[in-house]
Amino acid sequence: MPTFELAPVGADDFLTSTWLFPFSVDLNVDAATFWAELNGPAALSWCQLIRGVEWTSAPPRNVVGTTRTATLAMTGTALQERYFQWEESSDRYVNSFWVVASNTPGFRRFAERYEVVPTEVGCRFTWTFLVEPVLPSVSRLAKPLFNVVLKRFVTDTKRHFG
Repeated sequence: MPTFELAPVGADDFLTSTWLFPFSVDLNVDAATFWAELNGPAALSWCQLIRGVEWTSAPPRNVVGTTRTATLAMTGTALQERYFQWEESSDRYVNSFWVVASNTPGFRRFAERYEVVPTEVGCRFTWTFLVEPVLPSVSRLAKPLFNVVLKRFVTDTKRHFG
């Protein structure tokens, strides 16, 4: 199966890109528990659009350079991911990765950023996607479609964690 390399993404791109799709959800689970499940062996298992996530680097996995492969349910698209940010403290958890390669063409850049902060009743999870197609001319069609599809991940997360 062919492999398509994607352009790198850095932390600054989450401040400047016009291809950002941020979603926030308040959850009734404490931040440390949610963070552990979000980055655990069954990461994102509650998301219906994801067939599975496999960690491909040896432990510890909470460091910059950690790799994994996520496979999407409907298309079988495999995304090879590499973390470029990983910070954990009692008042804020954040990590970010970019898709290094995919077995499906169409993306110039693809990255995600997870941020979890404690709240009085649990935590707030902000999930930011950076999804830039190879052909920016399709933006009028792509942005609404990306928004709908990506929002499904947040809906599944809210349903799972209540």
